[in-house]
Amino acid sequence: MVSYAASSLQLPELFPLGIDSSVQLAKCLSTTTTDPVSSVTFDVMGKNTSFYFCVCEELHSQDPDAFETVVADIVTRITDALSKCKSLLDESPPDAAGLGGNGLFLTSALRELCTHKKAASCLTKVPSFVLPPADSPQASEWVGGPPPPQIPRGANPNQIRYFRQLQEMSNSRMRRSGKALEKDTVLGNILRLGLPWKHESMLSSFSNPVRKSPKDVDQICEGHRRQLEMYQNKCNELIRQLVVAGEDPRNKVRLFFNHRCCCADDRVPNLTFYCSLCPKTGDSMAYRCTPSQFKGRRDRKGPNKSKQ
Repeated sequence: MVSYAASSLQLPELFPLGIDSSVQLAKCLSTTTTDPVSSVTFDVMGKNTSFYFCVCEELHSQDPDAFETVVADIVTRITDALSKCKSLLDESPPDAAGLGGNGLFLTSALRELCTHKKAASCLTKVPSFVLPPADSPQASEWVGGPPPPQIPRGANPNQIRYFRQLQEMSNSRMRRSGKALEKDTVLGNILRLGLPWKHESMLSSFSNPVRKSPKDVDQICEGHRRQLEMYQNKCNELIRQLVVAGEDPRNKVRLFFNHRCCCADDRVPNLTFYCSLCPKTGDSMAYRCTPSQFKGRRDRKGPNKSKQ
C-alpha cells in the first residue's frame, strides 16, 4: 500500500485513480483537525509509524526530486486556497480539484505536512516562502495592477489621508513590500488571518446587543476567543515544525521574520521580531521594536528578551 501510494504520487498518469494524487493527500492532511485518530499522520505503532511518514520515506528514497515536486505542488494548492480567505470565518470555495475549506483546516494541512522533516525542508524551498532579495530585479516589480498614486509633496493632512486610503484600496504591490509579504508568501498568508471587527459575520454576531443577555454575549466572545486560540496554536506548531526540521529551514524562517521587519515600515508601527530560535525545541525568544529601531537593536548584545 505504501509503495503504491508513493508511486501514484511520483507517476500519477500511470494510475487511473491517481491523477490528482497530490490533491488527495492535501485533503487527507486537512482532515486531521476533525478526526485526528483516523488521519494519515496518526502514529499507530509509535513514533514515525504513520502512513504519511512511511509514504514520504518511500517516495524520497525512490526519487528525491519527485518528492520535492509533490510537496511544492501541495503547498502551492493550499496557499492558493488560503489566499481566498479574508478571515478565519471565511470558507475558501473548492477549486477544480475540490480542495477548499477554512483557514484552520488549510493551516492544519500544512502543519501535518511538516511532521516529516524532509517535507518541511521542501516547503521552505518553495519560491513563495520568502521575498526576493533587495538587490534583485524582481524586488522592484509591480504585481496586481499599476502602481498606486503617490503622496505629492506639500500635501495637507486631508490629502495625505486620502492618498493613503487609495494606496490601501489598491491591490497592486511591489514584489518586495509589506503587502507582498502578506499576500504572496506562505507564512504571510497564514499569519495574516484573524477575526476583523468589520467582517460581516462579526458584525452580525454582535448585532442587536440590547436583545441579548450578558450570558449570550459572553458565549459569543468565548467562541471567537477559542477559535483564535486554536488557530494560533496551529500556527505556532507549524513554525515549530519548520524550526526543528534543520538548519536550512530554520534560516529561512529567520529570513522571513527579517523581511517582516525590513518591509513593514509603512504597515506595522510596532511588531515582534523573532531573534533566536532554538534548533531542538523550536522555542523563540522575541522582543518588540519598531522597524526604525530594528537595525540598531539587532547588533546590540543582550536585548530585553521575553518568552513568547
